[in-house]
Amino acid sequence: MKKTLLVLAAAAVASAIGFAQSSSARQQLARGREAWDQRLTKTAIEAVQEATRDPATAAEAHELLGIIYAFKGWQQDNVFPGFHDEPAYREKALAELQAALKADPRRFTARQAQIVAEGFAAADRVDPMLRRPAITLLDAQIERGRSPDVPIGELIETLQTRMKAQADSTPYF
Repeated sequence: MKKTLLVLAAAAVASAIGFAQSSSARQQLARGREAWDQRLTKTAIEAVQEATRDPATAAEAHELLGIIYAFKGWQQDNVFPGFHDEPAYREKALAELQAALKADPRRFTARQAQIVAEGFAAADRVDPMLRRPAITLLDAQIERGRSPDVPIGELIETLQTRMKAQADSTPYF
């Protein structure tokens, strides 16, 4: 009886530890995705690398790392004035996308990202990364906010939303 209780207690502790690790990995993945949405690549990479260690989040984390590395390797200079592509990230991008597919061979989005990255690798020139529609919309609202007819509170709210959506070097004034 005591052995059974001890085994059950040990199993419960192991399960709780596994859940805590999975929960932490999910939090790191969410933190990394949020940083990536703002194009804060260093912060995103650090957070997502943590999430690659947990089997529950490994495929998604490797895919996101592959996308971030592809951005840094082939598209960074198209988005941020004064930044340059970092070719050292190109092989990392392909390796991370391959790791995502190894962790989950059915992961369609990783397969698509891999095809895009392989296309970048084979191309002589890579087109600029398109802005996310939400960012384009917010930028248009900021432009409209320059009109004296727009209440200042509305402009401030739009600016705050824009800064939270994506940090970048675009001057607004």
